[in-house]
Amino acid sequence: MLQDSLIKHGLYAVLIVVAALILGRGVRTVIRFILRRHGDDSSREPLCRILRAIDSKLFLIALTVGISLAVREFRKAALPGDETLHEVLDYLSTGTFILAVLLVSHLLSRFFRSSVAWYADEVSRKNRNNLAPTVVPFASKLINIVIFFIVGMIILDHLGVNIGGFLVSLGVGSLAVALAAQETIANMIAWFVILVDQPIRIGDKIRLPSGEEGDVAEIGLRSTRIINYDNNLVVIPNSELVKNRLTNLTLPDASTRVLIEIPVAYGTDIAKARSVVLGVAASRPDLAVSPAPNVYTLNLGEGAIQLRLHARTPDIGRKFDIETELREQIYSALRAAGIEFPRIQRFIHQDLRGS
Repeated sequence: MLQDSLIKHGLYAVLIVVAALILGRGVRTVIRFILRRHGDDSSREPLCRILRAIDSKLFLIALTVGISLAVREFRKAALPGDETLHEVLDYLSTGTFILAVLLVSHLLSRFFRSSVAWYADEVSRKNRNNLAPTVVPFASKLINIVIFFIVGMIILDHLGVNIGGFLVSLGVGSLAVALAAQETIANMIAWFVILVDQPIRIGDKIRLPSGEEGDVAEIGLRSTRIINYDNNLVVIPNSELVKNRLTNLTLPDASTRVLIEIPVAYGTDIAKARSVVLGVAASRPDLAVSPAPNVYTLNLGEGAIQLRLHARTPDIGRKFDIETELREQIYSALRAAGIEFPRIQRFIHQDLRGS
């Protein structure tokens, strides 16, 4: 009778494993059909990434589920006194549990890593900045560490190991490390905020609260490095960049204003001077057409009429060169047009009658 029961439940167990594998094969077919149909649809990319992760481990998932159910079925035929059979079934049950936990952790790791990579690609595409090489490796390592820790705790708890004391010790140790390295941790968190929020990017020109300007050369884990106009390296802790107000001269685009002060003598035909200056501005291809350059009468000063040319250039890197060249061209053009520049004269009167 016992032999018949073992054969019956053993047969059921084998059928359960086979059915699980067949079902897994069917699910895999459906997943591959969905991937073929929606693989090129960017709006469904997160779903496709999940399905690809499942598809790669579907055989092991189906096998694990089938063995787990088969062990439960076969346990029905085991007598309470048959310790050897119970031990074998316990080992199989524990093994399938550990395998299931590892599979789930692997799928979660792939899902989170692919989601981070997808998000980084989206941000890079919108901001025209390659965020993936910097964010994805760090985020992947952090995700793997967290998942590895959680999986270890689950497996140890299932094996009957008391993890309460270990968690308490880990908490106390983590608190001590956090207090000792709080400034470093703050800089690391600020680094992650900078990469995700994108207030600055590598290659951007920024102005610091101190008034220093330069190009962002590197956004490191602890600090950001800037090359100023003297070709010197300025190192700034990331937490300072997050807390303080700074100006990104490159965003929303790399265009900037070009301002040229032009003093002309009293009696000058302002309309003629404006026409000459605008003609010079129109001849330069490195000035933007929209908004168009314009000349304003800024001030009626002590010895001159102060004009100012307002224009924009799409290349902030050439701002200084463009302004220099414009001053020289405007000076030559105004002289050629007969427009005089002011000559400030001062007269000093000395009373010598008392000497």
